[in-house]
This record gives sequence, C-alpha cells and structure tokens, in this order.
Amino acid sequence: MDDSDLDISICKGEYSHIGSVETGVKITHRATGITVSSLKKKSQYTNKVIAMELLEIELSKRLENNV
Repeated sequence: MDDSDLDISICKGEYSHIGSVETGVKITHRATGITVSSLKKKSQYTNKVIAMELLEIELSKRLENNV
C-alpha cells in the first residue's frame, strides 16, 4: 500500500487533554473510502501502527467479499 493512497490525520486521543499533544490517528484509504482510527494508546506512533493494521484488515475483508 502506497502512502499516497492514504489520508492520515492526527486527532485527540483518549488521553489527550487541553494543551497536550494529540495522539489519536485517523486513516482514510482514498480509493475505497474506508476510514479507521486508533485513539486508545498514549503514543501517536503506536496508534498509527494499530490504525494501519486495522486498515489492512478492512481492505482484505473487502477483497474477500468481492472475489
């Protein structure tokens, strides 16, 4: 999957407070419109890894249904 196929945005995570770093990650796959997010971890990097894994799962489900 190419990064140019994705819209990645940062948002408030579960542990984000006023004035703190935003740790949540939301990823949208442009071609399919599938959107996933991860907000639960304190690390933005960890949330991005989790969101990428969720996106891969959703994309594979869509491929299985179209076969």
